[in-house]
Amino acid sequence: MILAFDIGGTKIAAALVDGRRVVEHRVQPSVLFSNFDALIPTLIDLSQGWLDQVDAVHVATAGLVSRNEVHYFTVEPGLRRPLHSELTAAFEKPVRILNDALAAAWGEFVWGGYPTDDTLAYLTVSTGIGGGIVAGGPLVTGTTGLAGHLGHTSVHSFASVRCICGRENCAEALASGTAIARRASELMGKDISAEKAISLAAVDASIDAIVDDAARAVAEVLTNAKAVTDMRAAILGGSVGLNEDFRNRVKQALAVQPDIYSFALKRPSLVRNAELVGAAAYGAEQ
Repeated sequence: MILAFDIGGTKIAAALVDGRRVVEHRVQPSVLFSNFDALIPTLIDLSQGWLDQVDAVHVATAGLVSRNEVHYFTVEPGLRRPLHSELTAAFEKPVRILNDALAAAWGEFVWGGYPTDDTLAYLTVSTGIGGGIVAGGPLVTGTTGLAGHLGHTSVHSFASVRCICGRENCAEALASGTAIARRASELMGKDISAEKAISLAAVDASIDAIVDDAARAVAEVLTNAKAVTDMRAAILGGSVGLNEDFRNRVKQALAVQPDIYSFALKRPSLVRNAELVGAAAYGAEQ
């Protein structure tokens, strides 16, 4: 049995995982932005009563995951944490850590029925934009943890926006749920959600331009991934990526691309707990 954690900006989840089956599940609001020092105590609290049942601790987390540390650049640009050694000391179990979007990508690949030597791109468009690439079988992880961060590839836009990573016009800065909501709220002069903005796009030309810009940015990221990996399929998930109106806009933008950039656009097979299940599966193979 694996003790799996999913450490995100909105929530932190813990689960007992057996294969693709989540045996037990707990969740609470994230402390990444509100009380970062409480991260390890929070993980300990979430796993109370489980440790005698598990063989290892496998973690999916936001940030850049390297061999010795996690760089939480979305919390604070230079914030790095030796999460592996902290968790090893806290749980006294073998620990494996993977970026959360990479974990979801691996979970989709392993449990989605893909051939073992296939190539797959995974993109989640939600609060931010995360991604992962499986290239001919292995998951691409890199040395500093940046591999697979498709949301931090630059795209064309009618606006110029600086991303939290320091570059301009990253897809995440233009097309994430946070970005859509921010741009639409600035235009409307009041706070509106990304979901509301997408629904308003049908009746408001200015909001329509923002949502269309975001959808074309996502399509451009996926097309670039095709050029780099020659994937046969891409999975588009996340609360924004699964929004039917937004998804149709992405499909329309992809439809006008040259035939050599074609691929199958799919929905996630693990709609819930993909990060937990993916982290458990990946860590078991390392």
